[in-house]
Amino acid sequence: MTREGTADLLLITAPFAGFVINILGQFILTRLMRLRLLSSIFVAFTAGGIACFVALAIALFIHAQPMLDKLALSASVLLVYSAAGFVSFAVINLGETSLRIRMMRLILENPDGLTAAEILTRYNDALIVSVRLRRMVDNRQVTVSGDALYPRRSVLILAVGGIWFLQWLTYGGRQGRLLHDWAKYLIQR
Repeated sequence: MTREGTADLLLITAPFAGFVINILGQFILTRLMRLRLLSSIFVAFTAGGIACFVALAIALFIHAQPMLDKLALSASVLLVYSAAGFVSFAVINLGETSLRIRMMRLILENPDGLTAAEILTRYNDALIVSVRLRRMVDNRQVTVSGDALYPRRSVLILAVGGIWFLQWLTYGGRQGRLLHDWAKYLIQR
């Protein structure tokens, strides 16, 4: 195989290799090392990104190309890897937070069936909110002062800002004000 062929093969497989390392990393970090889900997603995505970047760097090194071509190829490969990582995150998040999926798992785990009342006793709104709030406090995403909760700098704050930014891009209007308030909060802290 020629150097150009090897470089092309590396460019094509770089995002795939990064994605495989991302998925395996998440599995190892959550199942074997017992890392929290959000941390494992971030660390595994970073490890996969490094692997993708290394394959990309080798491909660009072994095949001489104009700088503009290298920049375009780099952007394309990293965009594909980032998109694959986002899809992975969305699928994991869907499985973790979707109440319908969790209820369906519960029903499947009970072959004799469950009544609506039995499901409601396991998933009452107050209990769900209480569990979510406790998790936010335990993960140091919010601070409790008296009865009030206050946001802390965390990945969750960045996620909220990212969602507000995407909503602002899509819808404009009120979301722009929320994005402004979010940025102001980050600057003040």
